[in-house]
Amino acid sequence: MQRPGIADSTRRNQKSSLGILNTFREKIAFVDVDLPFIRAYDRFLYGRALMVNSVDKHHRVLRRYVNLAIQEGHLTPDQNPYRLFEMKTEEPERVFLTKEELRKIEELPLNRGQLALRNTRKLFLSIVPVGPSPPT
Repeated sequence: MQRPGIADSTRRNQKSSLGILNTFREKIAFVDVDLPFIRAYDRFLYGRALMVNSVDKHHRVLRRYVNLAIQEGHLTPDQNPYRLFEMKTEEPERVFLTKEELRKIEELPLNRGQLALRNTRKLFLSIVPVGPSPPT
């Protein structure tokens, strides 16, 4: 997992995905990653009650390492199980606050003992209005 030039957040996501893969099967050789393996891993991920896009994220990490194994000569392109496996994604549902909901948050009385919450609200309200507008 020593890939130079990737962002820390990418490294954390990959480490998380590889941890889940390790939970699925502890010792894995690249040659063991075939279509039945990928299908079993897919069932395992859905069995953990993950959403479609989360399952896709974990598959993308594994697929990236399979592709690196091909580049390094550990596998041939014909051995790539992702050639035959269709990954699924869904458009996420975006939830927007109404102007009325934002006004209620802004006007919610907070006492002096709730300084952290007041600061969080101030930061939240400074960010939210510049976000996307809800569909009309």
